[in-house]
Amino acid sequence: MMQPPRKKRRRRIDDFVVDDDAASISSTADYEPTQTSPSRAGRQLLLTGLFGRQTSPHDEDPETDEEQDPEREASGSLDSPAARPQRGAAVNAAPQIRHYARADIGEVSDLAEDDESDEDEMDADAIQYAPFETQVAGDEQLSQVDDIPECEDIGDLPNVLPEGSDHFVKLVEQVERDGFVPLIDEVLKVEHRSGSKFGEFLFAEAPDYWKDMCLLTLCSMPERVIQELTYGNLKQAYETDAELKAVLDRYQARGKEHPSIYARVCTRDNGELMTIEQARRVVKWLSRYISEDPAVKAHRRCVEAFRRIDSAFRGQWRPAGQKPDRSYLATNSTMRSDARVRNVRLFCQQLLAECDRCEAANKPLKPLLYIGFAAKADRRKRQHEACGQSSNWLATLVQAICNVLWGRGVFKMHFFVICLLHEELQGMAAEMLLTRIPGAYYNAGGGFCIDVAGKSMESIYFKKLSAQDSVDHWNELSEWIDQNTPLVENLDLHRTRVEILQRRKKIAAEAEQQGLTPRQRITKAVSEVKNYYDSCQKLKNDLCWQTEEGRRWVRESEELWGQMKERFPDYV
Repeated sequence: MMQPPRKKRRRRIDDFVVDDDAASISSTADYEPTQTSPSRAGRQLLLTGLFGRQTSPHDEDPETDEEQDPEREASGSLDSPAARPQRGAAVNAAPQIRHYARADIGEVSDLAEDDESDEDEMDADAIQYAPFETQVAGDEQLSQVDDIPECEDIGDLPNVLPEGSDHFVKLVEQVERDGFVPLIDEVLKVEHRSGSKFGEFLFAEAPDYWKDMCLLTLCSMPERVIQELTYGNLKQAYETDAELKAVLDRYQARGKEHPSIYARVCTRDNGELMTIEQARRVVKWLSRYISEDPAVKAHRRCVEAFRRIDSAFRGQWRPAGQKPDRSYLATNSTMRSDARVRNVRLFCQQLLAECDRCEAANKPLKPLLYIGFAAKADRRKRQHEACGQSSNWLATLVQAICNVLWGRGVFKMHFFVICLLHEELQGMAAEMLLTRIPGAYYNAGGGFCIDVAGKSMESIYFKKLSAQDSVDHWNELSEWIDQNTPLVENLDLHRTRVEILQRRKKIAAEAEQQGLTPRQRITKAVSEVKNYYDSCQKLKNDLCWQTEEGRRWVRESEELWGQMKERFPDYV
């Protein structure tokens, strides 16, 4: 009796990688990162006058790479449309939508001994493809693909490592009590210690300029945006808070014509964060990706994983005329950039350290993020979504690894305009400030920013306009900020907080001089605030007090007394 032909058993997807994360990280050759951060020789910031523009060698000669079509492999009938779902193409590639089929992984060897307790590390094949190379609506693709110019590539940070990604959390929590000044001052100190040339200049020569520009930046933003960005909850808050969503949507719409600072946050669509275990898995594959160990380079499973990673975004990171085995480590001048290898090693080292800190504190890992400047936010958003040479190479590499491990679009970089600029001189300080506060630098364990913030901002100067037209245009932009953001109200609130903080410090200093016990000092402070509050309440309806200054005193006394009742209920 004839037997029906037996179908060839296809290897289980979870056979692709079956090693235990915790045990195998240290076993990957060439993984251990160095203790120093990379720096590019001869790279420095140049200042013209007191607040002149910063330039770099890239400003005159930006690197651009022609887009490369993906290298297709013959994969038999499995590549037919009837057998496999189709992939969408990247938006900056061509004026039409391209489709190409997924390549079959075929039979590959195990990277480690079988371990049935290990989780799937190549879950992507079991997940229906969701478009990720572009998030632009279908009707917009054909009309928008041609207006995306190349941007200059990024370089390296100075050698000194910044503080961890949570360094400014407590200061942000204290803004409601102390105002923005302590936060602004601490960011400048960190910027100075980091080795930033512009940070050194600001610290020594122009601290008032720094403070003024930072106040413009923070006061023009809703405080909720600053808080959620710093705490790592921006995407989740956007999805759950209708009021915040409306504000950010309005900023994003305005950003099409208004210079801005934006954030890209790596989470799931609902704001769910990458777990500590998932982050460690990303580190493991990054370490393999940069490894020069012959056993890793020759292993069929790693070779296949690297091929998938490099082709995740249609091979756009493959330099013209070259076919490197790991495209994200190649540049136009070399097949394997030592600087990029050092970048990845340091990123892995710091991200692992962040994972350890979060695990010890029993708290979730903050999302990886990128902060940048955009003259036109919609155009910059499309450049990033295209995942080509106009985007951050480290962020795109991590996205590619996430796509291979868990499926396309499971983790995305979500784009938000967080600050619209009030004036030209604000740009550099704003990007520096908003990159430091949430810990977005790659060597802080929380982000993808490799270059010094505030460097590549040539488009902020509107060079196509005459000098007078540029001034007029910025006046229009400033007026819009005054009328459509909380800038004016927040500046008033900030002044009140500063006065309260100064008064608190004065009371504390006087009490210290008088040798009072802590209980006596609190009693004295509560008494003085109560007298101030009672006086203002008696006079607030007086005609002489119906001025802006009089009303401000009343508001201040009410706020201060409310704080006293909340903090020292036993003394009231």
